[in-house]
Amino acid sequence: DRLVHCAVADALVNRYRDRYPAIPAYWKHMERILDAMIRGEDVAFGAHGIMRTGKECVWMPNGLPIRYHGLGRDEQGQASYFNGHERVKIYGGLLTENLTQSLHRSIVAGQMLEIAEVLKIGCMTHDDIVAVVPDDSAELSLQFMVQTMGKVPEWAIGLPLIGEGKI
Repeated sequence: DRLVHCAVADALVNRYRDRYPAIPAYWKHMERILDAMIRGEDVAFGAHGIMRTGKECVWMPNGLPIRYHGLGRDEQGQASYFNGHERVKIYGGLLTENLTQSLHRSIVAGQMLEIAEVLKIGCMTHDDIVAVVPDDSAELSLQFMVQTMGKVPEWAIGLPLIGEGKI
């Protein structure tokens, strides 16, 4: 059963990568970004060059770095960094995921600040905002939040955003 499971999973992964070749190509590009971070080079990347590499970090559009302390490659070429407790592996696909989540959080945090000027925020995640409002203003509040969450930050011009929500 395990052999069949692994064979099927491998076939599905290969089918996905063959159908969307730009995704694994981007992961390879991100491997080069890891190398630039190891060398401490200043490389602009991402749409409109919104992110930049530095020594063991990526500078995000909001000016904050995502740091990978002790970033390096071992003899087999596997990249890893020290998270404060142990060495953790990193590779192009995982770096892509980390940066994508950071960009999401940055966008939603900016939207949340705008929403908080009008509504009481209950909580947020990297891609959700929950507001606490009276029942009689729920529909109007939802419309305002959806509109606000569809706004694109200046540094992300061209990013197709749309907000959605429910009461």
